[in-house]
Amino acid sequence: MNRRTLRSTVFAAVALTMSSAIAATTAPPATAATTSSTTEAASVAAAVEKATGTIATSDTTVSVPTTADGTITARTAAGSSITITLPGTGSSSAHTVNGTTVYPDSNTSADLAVQPTGDGSVRSLITINNNSAAHEYRFDLGLPAGATLTQLDDGSVLVLDGDTPLGIFNAPWAKDRNAKSVPTGFRVDGTALVQTVEFNRNTAFPVIADPWYNPLSWDWGTIFDKFKSCGSGTLQFIGADQAARVGGTAALGAKLAQAGLRVKNVSPGGVFVAASAGCIIGAIRNW
Repeated sequence: MNRRTLRSTVFAAVALTMSSAIAATTAPPATAATTSSTTEAASVAAAVEKATGTIATSDTTVSVPTTADGTITARTAAGSSITITLPGTGSSSAHTVNGTTVYPDSNTSADLAVQPTGDGSVRSLITINNNSAAHEYRFDLGLPAGATLTQLDDGSVLVLDGDTPLGIFNAPWAKDRNAKSVPTGFRVDGTALVQTVEFNRNTAFPVIADPWYNPLSWDWGTIFDKFKSCGSGTLQFIGADQAARVGGTAALGAKLAQAGLRVKNVSPGGVFVAASAGCIIGAIRNW
C-alpha cells in the first residue's frame, strides 16, 4: 500500500468513527424516554386508585381519548352523548395501567388520567404534582341539543334537558398525599365545567382532584313496577329524599328519583329500604 492510499484509508476510518460518535450522542434516547413515561404512568395510576378507591372498569359506552388534549365521549340517561374535553396543554400520549388511562406531563406540573367506572360513568382525574401547578382546570363540554348545566347546593353540576335530568358531575373533591381534603369547587362557565383546587406550598403533594360524570342510568321504571302494589308511597318517599339532598323542589326530586340519581347516596340496598318504607306508608294510608 503506498503512502497516498494509506493516508486516504486512515482519514476515512477517522471520519467514520467521528460520525458514529456524533450520531450516538445526538440520537434521542427513545427507549429511556418510553420507560420513564411508563414508570410515571404507573405511579400516577397507583395514586389515582389510592385516592378514589376504585379501579377502572371496561365500558364500551365510554370513549377515552389517545392524547391529553382529546375528548371523552359518554352517554346520558336519554341515550344521547356528552363530550368532555380534557384540560391538557399538549398532546401527551396515553398509557393504560390497570384500565386507567394516564397522560404524563399533560399540564404544567400536573398529570391527567381517565377512569371509566362502569354503567357509563367516567372520572376525569387531575394529579397536581407541586405548588407551581395551575389552580384551575377547565373541562369544555359538548352537551346534547337544548341541554343546560345547573349547579346544586352540594356543588355538583346537573345536566338537564328542560326538567329532565340527563347526567350529573358529582360534588367536587380533592385529596392530598395523606388523604386529607383540599378545598375545591366547581363553577359553570357557559358549557364548561371549571374546577378550582386551593393548594399551597405547605400542601402534601400530589393532590388528586376528580370531576366524576355519571349518567342517570338506573331503570327506575322497572324498579317501581316491582313495587306498584305499594301505591305512590315509594316514589313520594324517594322523591322527597332526593329533593332534600339536592336543594331542589319536590317535583325535581321526583324526577331525579325516577331518573335514578344513584350518586346522591342512594344504593340498590337503599332502594329496597326506601321502597319498603314506601310500601309501609302506602299500606298505612290504605288501611
